[in-house]
Amino acid sequence: MAKVRATIVVTDDGNEPPEAYHQIVDWLIRWEKGARIAGYDFRDLQHVWDVEGGTDAIRELPPILLKDSVWARNGGKKAPVGKMKFSISRAKRLRNRARRGEKED
Repeated sequence: MAKVRATIVVTDDGNEPPEAYHQIVDWLIRWEKGARIAGYDFRDLQHVWDVEGGTDAIRELPPILLKDSVWARNGGKKAPVGKMKFSISRAKRLRNRARRGEKED
């Protein structure tokens, strides 16, 4: 299966992750075996993921959250956005807490 690349950008207001962040976490959990995070960064109140996956997985991403990037467009001729660690389990806990209306510790 051919791999497709995408760069996802979610703007954060600095307090609680926005719903779009939780949508991406849901997508990452759902496609855990069909997509991989090649790079992740968080700066200037933006979460940025470089992801690679099958056509079906990438097609599910909301177009409004996709950003044009050299990495996605040119097949990786430039390094992914960053080397920060992104913990799906921590993101899942944040998502669940937000949906229950609780604040982060």
